[in-house]
Amino acid sequence: MDVRIVWEGLDRETLTHPGVRLSYLLIKEGIDFPLPCGGEGICGKCRVRFLENPPAPSDVEKKLLSPRDIQQGVRLACCSVVTQDARVELLHGAYAVPPETLLPLKGLVCSGPPPRSGSKALALDLGTTTLALSRLDLHGREREEALALPNPQSLWGRDVVSRVKAAMEGNREAMVRAFWRIVLPQIRGCSYMVVSGNSVMETLLAGYPLDSLARYPFRAPFAGGEWREEPFPHYLMPLVGCFVGGDAASLILLLDVMGVREKGVALDLGTNAEVLVWSSRGMWAASAPAGPAFEGMGISSGIGLSPGAVMMVEREKGGLYFKTINGESPEGFCGSGFVSLVSLLLREGVIDPSGRMKEEGELSPFWRSRREGGGLFLGPGLSFTQEDVRKLQLAKGAVTSALKVLLPLAGLDKEAFSLYVAGAFGSSLEPHDLVTLGLIPRWVGEVVTLGNASLMGAEAVALSEGCLRRVGELVSRVKVVDLVNQDKYQEIYLESLSFEPW
Repeated sequence: MDVRIVWEGLDRETLTHPGVRLSYLLIKEGIDFPLPCGGEGICGKCRVRFLENPPAPSDVEKKLLSPRDIQQGVRLACCSVVTQDARVELLHGAYAVPPETLLPLKGLVCSGPPPRSGSKALALDLGTTTLALSRLDLHGREREEALALPNPQSLWGRDVVSRVKAAMEGNREAMVRAFWRIVLPQIRGCSYMVVSGNSVMETLLAGYPLDSLARYPFRAPFAGGEWREEPFPHYLMPLVGCFVGGDAASLILLLDVMGVREKGVALDLGTNAEVLVWSSRGMWAASAPAGPAFEGMGISSGIGLSPGAVMMVEREKGGLYFKTINGESPEGFCGSGFVSLVSLLLREGVIDPSGRMKEEGELSPFWRSRREGGGLFLGPGLSFTQEDVRKLQLAKGAVTSALKVLLPLAGLDKEAFSLYVAGAFGSSLEPHDLVTLGLIPRWVGEVVTLGNASLMGAEAVALSEGCLRRVGELVSRVKVVDLVNQDKYQEIYLESLSFEPW
C-alpha cells in the first residue's frame, strides 16, 4: 500500500512505496532542497521535521543531531526512510550576516526623518537564493542585527527563470505564502519594512502575474517604488528596468550617498547579476543572468555565506589553506571561496583557459577516481568537479559579456576606471582573482568592495525619507540595455566563457 507524504507549506503531496528514502523523493519531485554532501550523511545540513510519524533515528542522525532535535521530530533527509503517512517540514536555518559584508551606516543615510513613524524598522535584501534581513533602530539610526536565511522559494527553483516558470504553473500564491511564513516571525516590534530585490522577486511579492516577464517582448507589470500594507507594511524599491531590479536601485543609491561621481563600473554579483557603467556620457545598466554560482550555491560543495564557509583559498606547502567565516572548520564554499579556488587552480594549471580540468601538478594527490565521482577531494565537505567549473564559466560569461557591451557606450573600453563590487560575498574577493578568471579587463583601476549593497540601500531608505525620494530620481536617469538584442551579442557571450584574461 502506498504512503502519503504531505510537504508542509508547499501545497503539494507525494504518493510513494514504503521504504523510500526522503532525499530520493525530494529529487524525484523536483523540490530544490540542499544536499551539500550529496546525501552521504556527512554534513548534517539536510534537516527536515516530521510533524507526524517520524521514523526511528539512524546512527548517523544520533551523531549529527541533538537529542532535543530528535525528540521534536527533526531528521536528515538523506537518512530518513518513510514507512507510513507523514507531514514533513523542510527546515531553513538563519545565521548572522558576516559583519565584513556590511559597511557602517554612518554617512550612508540622507538627511530627514524616517519615511514612517515608529521606533524600529526592517530592511530586506530579497535575493533569489538568500534573504538578508536587518533590524534598525530608527531613533539612533543604527543597525541592531542582520540575519541571513535561505529563500524558501528556492524549493521552486534556484534561478529566476525557474521561479517564473513555477509561478506560471500555478504556484505564485504558495511562493508568496512561503516568503511571509519565514519573514513575519522576524517583525518583533517593527513598524514597517523596506524590500530590495530583483525584478522577478519584487513583482512576485507585489502579487502580479509574471507572464509578461517570460515572453518576448519582455515587459515588467510592476515598476516598484510603492508601499503595500498587507500582511505587514512594506515598501518595494523602484525597479530600474524589466530585469534590472530594486537591488540595482539600492546599489545606485549607495554609490550616490558615498559621493561616487567619477567614471566607473559597479557589479552586483548574485544569481541575477547587474552591471552598471557610467561616465560623463551617462549611466547604463544591464541584467546578467549568472545563476547561483557566485553565491556559492548549486555547486557540489556550496553552502553560501554560513559559518564554516570557505571565503578564500591560498597555497601552502603540501596543500591548500582555507580561510573560513568565523574561523570555523571548513564545511563548504561560499561564492568568494569558490572564485578564489578556481583562480588558484587556473594559476596552478589544473584548469586551462577553456575550463577543462587536468590531473597534473602538485595537487594530483587530491584527485578522485571516476568511480568515486571524479574531480578534487580537498577534505570533508570540500569536493570540486568539472561541472562546478562549467557553472562558474556560465556565471562569469554572463557578466563579462555585459561588460564588453556596456564599456564602449561609456567610453571605457580602453580607459582605466574604478570598479565597485557588490554582492554578499564581494567584501572577501581578491581583485586579482577576477582578472585571473577573465571576468574583468586588465586595465581596471582601483577596486572597491561594497558588500551587500542591496541590503544597505534598503537600510538607507528605511532610515530616511530623503533617501526614498533620492532613489527615485536616480533610477529615472539610467538607460537600460537589453543585451540579447545587441549586435553580435551571441558571439560576445561565447567568447566570454573562456577564462582567458582580456
